[in-house]
Amino acid sequence: HNNVGGSVNLGVYSDLSSLPNNLLAETGINAVSAGVGWQTINLLSPLLITAGVTYWFGFVASNTASFRFQAGIVNRQVSASISLSLEDPFIAVSSGLLDYSIYGEGLT
Repeated sequence: HNNVGGSVNLGVYSDLSSLPNNLLAETGINAVSAGVGWQTINLLSPLLITAGVTYWFGFVASNTASFRFQAGIVNRQVSASISLSLEDPFIAVSSGLLDYSIYGEGLT
């Protein structure tokens, strides 16, 4: 990220017909540190995932938070959320092709 601070809420969504659907887990609202670099934010509770199943990462950020992205081939769905709350189910109002580097890690 390339940031002056702000807040972010990240979530993991299920997939329905290649689109994000139900919110499965989220981080809650977290402060984003100022500066450039990766952020580590934990889910509020563990999420059991299944190999071979598609999941979506989603986020909402305050207007002071900014993220780097580049034009790409990854499907991006945009919601109409105007707060730091994640929609459940997800409702897309537009889409585009941008690459964000968001990843998850866990235990086996």
